[in-house]
Amino acid sequence: MTGNTLSHPPPIGCAASVEAACAGASARDGDPREATTAPPIPSDPRPDAEQRLRLAELARLRVIALGGQALTIAGAMAFDVALPLVPMLAVLAALAAVNLLTLRRLARAAPIADGALLIQLALDLAAFSLLIAFAGGAGNPFVLLFLLHVVVIALMLPRRAAAIGTLAVVVTASIVALLAPPLQLDGGLPLPPAMRHAGWAVSFALTAAVIAWFTVRLTQALAAHASALADARLSAANDAAVLRVGTLAAGAAHELSSPLATMAIVVGEMRRADNAADRERDLAILATQIDACRTTLSNLLSAAGHARAEGGGREALDHLVEGVVARVRSARPQSRLSVGLGGDGPAPTIFADAALKQALVNLVDNAADVSPDDVRIDAHWSVEALDFVVRDRGPGIPADVMPRLGRAFFSTKPPGRGTGLGLVLTAAVLNRLGGSVRWANRDGGGAEAFVRLPLASLTLPSRQS
Repeated sequence: MTGNTLSHPPPIGCAASVEAACAGASARDGDPREATTAPPIPSDPRPDAEQRLRLAELARLRVIALGGQALTIAGAMAFDVALPLVPMLAVLAALAAVNLLTLRRLARAAPIADGALLIQLALDLAAFSLLIAFAGGAGNPFVLLFLLHVVVIALMLPRRAAAIGTLAVVVTASIVALLAPPLQLDGGLPLPPAMRHAGWAVSFALTAAVIAWFTVRLTQALAAHASALADARLSAANDAAVLRVGTLAAGAAHELSSPLATMAIVVGEMRRADNAADRERDLAILATQIDACRTTLSNLLSAAGHARAEGGGREALDHLVEGVVARVRSARPQSRLSVGLGGDGPAPTIFADAALKQALVNLVDNAADVSPDDVRIDAHWSVEALDFVVRDRGPGIPADVMPRLGRAFFSTKPPGRGTGLGLVLTAAVLNRLGGSVRWANRDGGGAEAFVRLPLASLTLPSRQS
């Protein structure tokens, strides 16, 4: 039995598939720290990059195993085990040809079909089954390695394909067990019991070792995946903070431009004014604009974490909308803003996210830019959502610009007056909160911005209000 044991180490299909499966698991997890045990994930942007990685690993290990199988068959012949040498070598030659074609296919830039991996696994199963059938069938101790095919198929294929593949392994193993002739020594003598027992011991030990190795690799991949997810969550939190500060920074730049322009005009009028009353009026306007600038900068610093009030953030929804309008009125005292507030019952108390306030301010401020004499803000709340609409009587939105609003950095304003960053960040903030914003042109001229924001993530429990 020792000769038979030597002639059939783990077939290439099993060993290579296990390695490829682990490499594939690492690729799916996206963990660069697995470089010591699996190939790093390629920076290949092609959609079949993972498929290529698995097939390349399969082909590389198949080369090693083909050499090992040829050597062990020669060793088995030395122990006088009766093996059909020509058919077995033909199987190895066919598998080598498949491997050569696989390597040539990987060298080409043409995309690899989705079923390529399934075909490779099927060929490995067929080659393994033939080798076992030529070498004793169920009497060959390495028949246990059929189990490794089941494990690899379950990992590498989708659920339905894995179920079909598992059934194929069971059917193939049963056919081999029924039809394969018993293994014998040269001259027709049966294998000695000692050789058979030794073969089963080696087969069991090898199968257990491969499964344990495979399980350790999979556990490492899952641990790396969990670590990568933790890093991704941290990165997402950092991105959210950057988005929050970026939104307020863009809004601050927009808001500060109006008070500064107003102050420049007022200073010029003060220089020309002889009347003390006019001067007092201009000083009051200056003080108002300075306060608006201070408030804007304070909001920006607070969002950045430099100044955070204890227990802050709770506010009635109608007060939030009124505060948004008040901020724009303070920065643009010459603008005419009309407001309509209402809803189904009392306004709920929400967490007044600073970035949300700035997003709404951006929409009102943009409308006041193009239509300082006529801006209408309507806010209606229900149990589920807030509908916030800003209407102006400006020139409207060109048809070629509409699809890009909130998606691309561009501005229709004169150079130095805008970058388009505010609307992009506004859309990003609303999306982060589960809401949306869309724009449309009004009948009779002007534009409308429609915001719908679900309140589930912002509404505070009633016991807190």
